[in-house]
Amino acid sequence: TAAGTITDGYTPTYPSAVEHTVTVVGGNCRVEWTSFDLEASENCEWDYVTLSAGGDTWTYCGGELPPAQTLRGAREFSVTFYSDAAVVGAGFDLVYACTE
Repeated sequence: TAAGTITDGYTPTYPSAVEHTVTVVGGNCRVEWTSFDLEASENCEWDYVTLSAGGDTWTYCGGELPPAQTLRGAREFSVTFYSDAAVVGAGFDLVYACTE
């Protein structure tokens, strides 16, 4: 089992022009976003976070909290944070708990 927190890694705001990925090994993971504030864009082409597991990828941006998810069938998941060279925000925090 695995549990923890993943953040953008910066306070009070994240810098421009960064990209980093965190991979968690574990199965049947529950992911819940506790804060989320990234630069908004129609297709999330500027600043975004992707959540990838088992061949599926979800992309999020803007200021709305993404939905909580249970990632079934995957043995690991990855969270990638990207910011472009312009506007920044407060960033994100998520908590996760895996039962396998």
